[in-house]
Amino acid sequence: MDAIIALSNSPIKIGAIVLVIPKSVVPNERIGILFGQKLCIDRLSYQSLPRHILNTMDEDIEDGL
Repeated sequence: MDAIIALSNSPIKIGAIVLVIPKSVVPNERIGILFGQKLCIDRLSYQSLPRHILNTMDEDIEDGL
């Protein structure tokens, strides 16, 4: 599988081998996609900046975001 996932302003390109299994094998019979630690989770990064820091950097952040 080749995928490009857009998170915020940084697209992430992922190339992975996929395995299709019956939902009865998945915990809680979840339907959807589970990203494995070897091919996705260890390549994702998350950054969070508090609003007051963004405001000091002259970023105009709307209320509620």
